[in-house]
Amino acid sequence: MDLPAAVERARSLLTIHAGLRLLFPDDQNLRWTWVSRRNLALGGSTPLEVMLAGDTGIGRVLQLIRQGVGT
Repeated sequence: MDLPAAVERARSLLTIHAGLRLLFPDDQNLRWTWVSRRNLALGGSTPLEVMLAGDTGIGRVLQLIRQGVGT
């Protein structure tokens, strides 16, 4: 296991989680279900599908969150 890469993935996932709290401060249900909802900005895939598809998936979703494109 590549520890630095694992730490970076964990950091990115925590940043995604924090970003969802900022994007949807009043909708806890949306924050918790967002990763399983189809997203047009991801070509109709869910954020979870994108994150599981390969090494760059978490980065794609993180970039989406950073741009403030939640839905």
